This record gives sequence, C-alpha cells and structure tokens, in this order.
Amino acid sequence: MPAQFPPPTNAPLSGPIGPLPAAFSRVLLRQLLATRVDDTTMTDARRLAQWESARQALLSFEPADPMEAMLAAQAVAAHGAATDCLRQAAHRASAAPADPHTARLYANAADLMQSYQTILRQLERHRGWATSKRPYRR
Repeated sequence: MPAQFPPPTNAPLSGPIGPLPAAFSRVLLRQLLATRVDDTTMTDARRLAQWESARQALLSFEPADPMEAMLAAQAVAAHGAATDCLRQAAHRASAAPADPHTARLYANAADLMQSYQTILRQLERHRGWATSKRPYRR
C-alpha cells in the first residue's frame, strides 16, 4: 500500500522550516504538497523525495516569520506548476505540434512564471529589500 501523500506527520523529514514551529512547518508543507499531482503509482521513496525537495525549497528562502514562509510556499508552488505545464506542453508538442491545448499549457506556464516573479517581489518588499534597481523590473 502506498504511503500517504504527503508523508505522515511522524516522517523523519517533518522538522521545522528555519525558526518556525514544527507544527506550522508541517501544515505548510502539507498544503504545498497538496498543490502537486498525487500520482497513485508513485513509490514511497519518490513521495519522500518530493517531501524533502519541497522542504529544501522552502528552506532556501530562509523564512524568518510565517508571512515569509507562506510567500515562499506560494513561490515554490508556482514554480512547480509552471514546470509541470512546460513538461506537459513539451510532451504534447512532440506528438501534436498544432494542438491548441499545447499552446494553452505554454501560456499557463508563462502566467505562472510571472506570478513567481510577483511573489518574489512581494517577499523582497516584506523583507525591506525592495530597491529601484531590479534586473527583472519593467
């Protein structure tokens, strides 16, 4: 029988994210992983790898408070969804290049990447890092 998705709360990878309480971190990780496709054929090892990958992605943002952690989770979710759209579009494009669904997947990926950039700017503003010179600003 496959493991729960995400892993149970007593999984060895359910520690805190930075200075945040373990319970908050666990809930945030579960919410983040709920945004991912739950492949019922996924092995327990793959599920644990996704759990740790999401945890490491959140840790890389070094959230100092719950607001930063929530923004980081949104950024990780947007990135994951964008890469999923790109993967699906590439797969469909190889089979049927003129498929309108393929174009929609690419457009969705572009929208999600824009959302990712917006979330990063919000995180910078929250941290007080916002400056007038940003390479990705229009």
